[in-house]
Amino acid sequence: KQWYQRRVRGFHSILFEHELEKKAKYEERILEVEKGSFCPLVYSTTGGVGNLCEKHHKRLARLIAEKRKEDYPGVIRYIRTKLRFVLLRTVLMSLRGTRGKAYDKENTKLSDVSFGLIPQSIFYEV
Repeated sequence: KQWYQRRVRGFHSILFEHELEKKAKYEERILEVEKGSFCPLVYSTTGGVGNLCEKHHKRLARLIAEKRKEDYPGVIRYIRTKLRFVLLRTVLMSLRGTRGKAYDKENTKLSDVSFGLIPQSIFYEV
């Protein structure tokens, strides 16, 4: 019966319920023991994100755009694209497991990444 109730309720209400569950489980310990703040980042396997997660991404993109003097749409696009591919890789690895040698990824510093797709020095004639 529980799967039917979740199906009827809708996608966003399920994500909201998972945000509340994470808050109930972790927030008190983080506030009291670690003296920090807590924002649950809830993702679905189909690429959806919870409301608090979306607010977190927007704030992060705004701060990066201001600090690096980049355009906000380019930064938020980069963050969303990177997260979707990381989540996709995680889901695929959990479903089929790893194959062959361990994945050796080169580490790229955030300061080396350009968020714009077209370099500023190139101008196209119409």
